[in-house]
Amino acid sequence: MDVNKLSCKEFIKGTKKRFEIPIYQRHYNWHTRHCKQLYNDLINIAKSAQADPQADPSITHFFGNIFALRKQEGVETNIYILIDGQQRITSIFLLYLAMYNIIKSHKAIIKDKSTETDLIDEIYNEILVERNHPEIIHLLLGENDREDFNHLFNLAEGKENNYIYNNPNIYNNYEYFYNQLLQLDTTGVSLPKLSEAVARLRMVIILLEEHEKPQQIFESLNSTGLALSECDKIRNFLFMDRKVEDQKHLYSYWKQIETNVGNDIDNLNEFFRHYLSIVLQRQPKIDEIYIDYKEYASNDKNTTEDQLIEITNYAKLYKRLKDYEKVPCNNQSIHGSVYRLGRLQITTPRPLMLKLFRLQQDNKLLEHEVASFLTIIENYIFRRFVCSLPTNSLKSVFLSLLKELSGDSIDLEKLKYRLINKNSDDKSRFPNDDEFKKAFMNIDFYLLDLKNVQYALERINNFGTGENHPVWEGFDRDTQPYSVEHIMPQTLNGEWKKDLGDNWKTIHMQWLHRIANLTITAYNQEYKNRAFREKRDCEHGFDDSGLRINHWISKRKQWGLAQLEERSKKLGEKALEIWPMPKSTYKPIIKPLEAYTLAIENANCLVGREIQSFSYKEETHNVATWASMYVAVLKILHEQDKSVLMDLVNSNDEQGENMYGVSYYRDGARVIDESEQIYVSTNTSTPKKSNFY
Repeated sequence: MDVNKLSCKEFIKGTKKRFEIPIYQRHYNWHTRHCKQLYNDLINIAKSAQADPQADPSITHFFGNIFALRKQEGVETNIYILIDGQQRITSIFLLYLAMYNIIKSHKAIIKDKSTETDLIDEIYNEILVERNHPEIIHLLLGENDREDFNHLFNLAEGKENNYIYNNPNIYNNYEYFYNQLLQLDTTGVSLPKLSEAVARLRMVIILLEEHEKPQQIFESLNSTGLALSECDKIRNFLFMDRKVEDQKHLYSYWKQIETNVGNDIDNLNEFFRHYLSIVLQRQPKIDEIYIDYKEYASNDKNTTEDQLIEITNYAKLYKRLKDYEKVPCNNQSIHGSVYRLGRLQITTPRPLMLKLFRLQQDNKLLEHEVASFLTIIENYIFRRFVCSLPTNSLKSVFLSLLKELSGDSIDLEKLKYRLINKNSDDKSRFPNDDEFKKAFMNIDFYLLDLKNVQYALERINNFGTGENHPVWEGFDRDTQPYSVEHIMPQTLNGEWKKDLGDNWKTIHMQWLHRIANLTITAYNQEYKNRAFREKRDCEHGFDDSGLRINHWISKRKQWGLAQLEERSKKLGEKALEIWPMPKSTYKPIIKPLEAYTLAIENANCLVGREIQSFSYKEETHNVATWASMYVAVLKILHEQDKSVLMDLVNSNDEQGENMYGVSYYRDGARVIDESEQIYVSTNTSTPKKSNFY
């Protein structure tokens, strides 16, 4: 390893020198704001140097570390493979290319012609291209950006056409520099002085030879510039230490990953987080995706290529989730659920969905089985949303279901059982029919997130029909879009108040935003607060609507409390049909419960055990905790003989306490006898509770 402190210009200038971005590197990701900062720094450096020429050596700006692998091609040519620093070096090249093109096109005038000639020669033949070989460009960008960068060399020669840039950052930043240079005179800095300012950008150049391991050294350095994302680190880990021919072969898999997932950093990070959730059966933290992947890959017995094949396979499956809009929505199939969960922007179950797709791909599950379970996921999420249950428990629910899919024997009935057999107090429960129906009919639906309202109305319109009315497309279109319509309007005129009757204010307040008063229309602005009969009979009114959801409404002669109540009941029943509670044929193996008496010798055997019930005089009482049993037994015994607890309470010490926690003090205690104000604390040990009996 060779470490030197050089100026940026000194590093990039020269013949027989090329800079290459390895194929595994991320795209050029600097945005205009980064280039603006660089340009302003250079202007300030140039101004400072002009103001105090004698202080030249001290007028510098640290430009960070450059980490490169040095190779030789032939006898003389040095190739620097940029492992860290491509964003900064590429931006400097874009600046110099803008300088060259602007001078060459005579849009910037340098009064001293010899200076102009020297500057053009230096920029073109010593920085941008190889002298006498203009076809050899000194900067060879990665495969995805190379064509865009090379195209910029044609701009000064009038060869611009309708070229479409694969990476807009390359042209946008070049254009930013070009436009700034057109106004350079206003800053008081000349082009030659600006070029000299690049020479004052100081960098620490860390050069490795081919036999050295760059990945280990790279991770130990504090890199400057645009921070690496988690997927950037994964890509570097996979490719950095390998021979070039191996990199090219393995990179074909990475290209497939990007093709399916997208090269957007957020998409890639999300995908790898989902993938790791599947293989690790836990969800990595956002900023620990790389750490977890590195540990997993390092311990995996498969080769890197096998690992990439597996990841690529999941990437192809992930594309189905990412491109959900390209599949039909009115379908009780895999595609239908994927589309609707996509519209709802629900991503929490995606690791589970990907695993189900993979099991289907491996012929371990049939298509209808996967479709059925995706529908259950959809129903589970929507029922919980309607019932206002918290979403923070969903991650652990779906991860627990993932674990059930990790073995060789896959039983979806068991997954259903795990999902639906939770007690009513469990925050992750599947709301039962009564809870869901009541909430569906009574909540102020319109005040919820709009995408959920649209989803509910679309399902009411399309569910169970042979047609696929394009409701979603109607909500999305720009001209005459669908919108959510209040049948009884938000502002009542005199005619509406008369139709609703004396109790119009209460009816309006209670029913305005409920599902019974909502429908879909493309003519919301025309309806406004017109009377119901006008909304029904006008052109494009309910009676003229092609939407199934409006058919029942169009047959009503008026709209009031009776109609709202009737539609509410109908929609409540339909909701149970659209989002049914699943059933499972799975029967868990129930181990026989152990039974103990409350004899003193058994007291310690009860510690650490859970209780389900106790029996007294051949009557069984179900309880959830030892504390509940303690209170229940004391109540039973107290009813039979009240003198025992009364004597015990009256014999309390000065603090009103005794070893069994029975007292007249209610604070934090459970009631035994309200009339006599006898309470018991349950903060005693299990053996002590059992001994008290």
